[in-house]
Formats: sequence, C-alpha cells, structure tokens
Amino acid sequence: MVYLAFLLFFNLISCFPSSSHAQNTDLKLPLRAVNLGNWLVTEGWMKPSRFDGIINKDLLLWRVNESYFHLRVLNKQFVGLGNQGVKAVSNTPTHSETFQIVRKDDAPNRVRLKASNGFFLQVQSETLVTADYTGSSWDDSDPSVFNIAIVNTLQGEYQITNGYGPVKAPQVMQAHWDSYITEQDFKFISANGLSAVRIPVGWWIAQDPNPPKPFVGGSLKALDNAFTWAE
Repeated sequence: MVYLAFLLFFNLISCFPSSSHAQNTDLKLPLRAVNLGNWLVTEGWMKPSRFDGIINKDLLLWRVNESYFHLRVLNKQFVGLGNQGVKAVSNTPTHSETFQIVRKDDAPNRVRLKASNGFFLQVQSETLVTADYTGSSWDDSDPSVFNIAIVNTLQGEYQITNGYGPVKAPQVMQAHWDSYITEQDFKFISANGLSAVRIPVGWWIAQDPNPPKPFVGGSLKALDNAFTWAE
C-alpha cells in the first residue's frame, strides 16, 4: 500500500511560522539542508529493527492481529467461505473472510489456514479449495499444508502500526518520536553550518490526534517541537 508524504522545510537560523505562533525574519539563501527521514514517516530500510517486536512480522498489511488475517487476491477481492467451497468475491472483508494462520513451530513458512467455520482449508483439485479439513499433520502429502513464499516486504507506517496493533503501536511510535530526533540534534545540525531540515510527514498527520486506523496520533506534536527547535 502506497502513501504520499508531504515534505516540509524548516529554517534553523531564521524562524518559519509554527502551529502556535509566527515570527517575521529574512530567509537567508542558499539553504543547506539535511533530510530527517524515518522520523515522522516510517522508512523501514533505514532502521529495520523497529519491526523486530512484531509477532509474525512478515504479514503486516491485511492482518487483524498476530494470528488472524484477511487474504486479498489479485482482483482486489477477499478470499472467504462459499456454499461450494472457498471463493473470492467480496470487496470488503467480514468474519467470513477472516482466517487464522497456524504455523509449524520449526518451519514458520509452513502453514495451515483455519476458516471462520473452524475447519482448515484443503486443496481438492487444481480448481477447488474447500474449508472442511479436520486433520492435524504437517506431512507433505497433507492437502491442508501450504508454504508461504514472501515476494516483497513492505515496511512503512501502515505496516508498523498495523503490526503492533492498537494497544502497543501508540507506545512504540511515541517512544520513537521522542528519541529518534531531539532538540540536541537540531543544535548539532545548526552548529555544523546547516540552515534547514527536510522533514517528510504522512498525509494522516492532518487528522492528528485521531488519524484513521491503523495510524496513531502524536506525530503532529513532534512536528510542532521541530518548529520550536528551529527557532
């Protein structure tokens, strides 16, 4: 899932208007700036360890919690239960389109999918998958055992907040905002001859402190701190 990021510039010598007050000064050009990426918009490639506390961190997009997931296929419809087996016709996931992923302890990419009716999915043929299996083996011949192949991993703001969930995500994100960039960093930047910073922010910051789920509030306050530190 792709999200646009708005880019803001803050002058460290002069003072741009903040969200609480404004001050008129002359802007000195040219600006010498540094990018403060991965602060108010998560960029997983810059610090992958931020995702280490997430259980089953390889599935972060269509997840309900650490064990239950929605499965969306190429036509952007969700896999769910049907009268004649498993189908993909719904554009919005419901209880019927929710599956528990059960992993093999010593091979986490080897899984079984439990449907909302309490049974496991099994392959009946190349064109038919049903949700009516009650076995419990992990044998290669077991029709309910699947192998997960990870083609690409997304590590953005949506994935990290959705992965940690509504209880833990606010704590994790607040701790990151408070420590990743501080007032001392702004002082260091200014003392070393730079006159501006470039801060990417997500579109959801406009709805802070109550952004749409799974995003969490708090980044706007961190942004306001940046205005103050830049004075």
